[in-house]
Amino acid sequence: MEDNNGVALDPWLLARDRYLEDLTDEEKALFTHATIENLFYSASAAQKTHHALSASRAFAKKLRPFIKALEQYGKALDVYSNASATVMCPLWGSVKVVLQ
Repeated sequence: MEDNNGVALDPWLLARDRYLEDLTDEEKALFTHATIENLFYSASAAQKTHHALSASRAFAKKLRPFIKALEQYGKALDVYSNASATVMCPLWGSVKVVLQ
């Protein structure tokens, strides 16, 4: 919606126009070419880069078999921790909290 002078009357268009006034020409070009597909592509590329370069992800990947083994023996360790509550209970309880 515009009035006779070509000024937008829609609040969203007014806000967009005010926002664009403060941008540089380069930023305006980025804004006009921004589409949902470009945003999804950029996010996907950033995620792939993070997966490839993240040290914490690599560490977690190496640690995963150990965690699976601990989960398999979890019930047995619960019994042991109940049997010797003074030593095993705080240790296994801490590990169990981290696993969950």
